Amino acid sequence: VLTLILLATVVWRVSLHQMQKKSEPVRICVIAAKDSEAKYGEIMAGIRDYARENQTEIRVLYQENLTVEGLTQMLSAKENQGIHGIFLLHPEDFFNGNENGTVTTELPVLRIGGADQKALSELAAISCGNTVQDDAAAVAEHLEPAEIQELLDGIRTSVEVVSEYQVGYTAVKTL
Repeated sequence: VLTLILLATVVWRVSLHQMQKKSEPVRICVIAAKDSEAKYGEIMAGIRDYARENQTEIRVLYQENLTVEGLTQMLSAKENQGIHGIFLLHPEDFFNGNENGTVTTELPVLRIGGADQKALSELAAISCGNTVQDDAAAVAEHLEPAEIQELLDGIRTSVEVVSEYQVGYTAVKTL
């Protein structure tokens, strides 16, 4: 009887430990430019809504003039803090690409925007376990007058409108 009680206690403790591991939230770190909340408010709303609906913890770091060395140190610290993925929100706004170097991390990294910015030549050399780059999301924030005129003149038959809210929601879901 004592053996059965001890065995039941061990099984209970192991199952309790497994349940606690499952209940830990997924932690995502969003790195964005300082004072960019208004500019990317819709993307951030999508990120926060997904996080709220899916027990995901979002940590937003607002940066300015981040260097390769600074980004490497930041990602290393985040790996040690239990972060599960990094979301770089328009890094062309905060990344200082005036130096050479390679950023290395084991974390999944998703980058929105900055696909063709010269300042991101070093950042494009991110070496990590899983890298997802959504360059399609680097579309113009608004319609240009020439595009509107093409619609009115019948040169264009349609225009693709990207929901920034959906971009943020899907980005965190992907990570």
